[in-house]
Amino acid sequence: MVIAFAFALGGCGSMVRYDWESEPRFSPLRPYYLEIAESELPRICGTHPGESVHGCAVRLLSDGLCLIYTGPGPGAWLLDHERRHCAGFNHAPLRSS
Repeated sequence: MVIAFAFALGGCGSMVRYDWESEPRFSPLRPYYLEIAESELPRICGTHPGESVHGCAVRLLSDGLCLIYTGPGPGAWLLDHERRHCAGFNHAPLRSS
């Protein structure tokens, strides 16, 4: 249950979006960075197999931590993106056309 809840509060996984909400939605948590095999990202980040995954931020409220998972050698843009999730920000809702 805790892991499922953590995934619900997680950051991106499969798509990179830069349309942030104007204010943080959650309390900030201390980021902790982990590089894992890219093949493990879909399982850890809770995305569908075959979906392109760059990384994710998993918020562990009870531990006061935000685990940032990426594959080896991530770009600074990805770490900045996931740190923003750790700071409590979420993406703005997608608008329908």
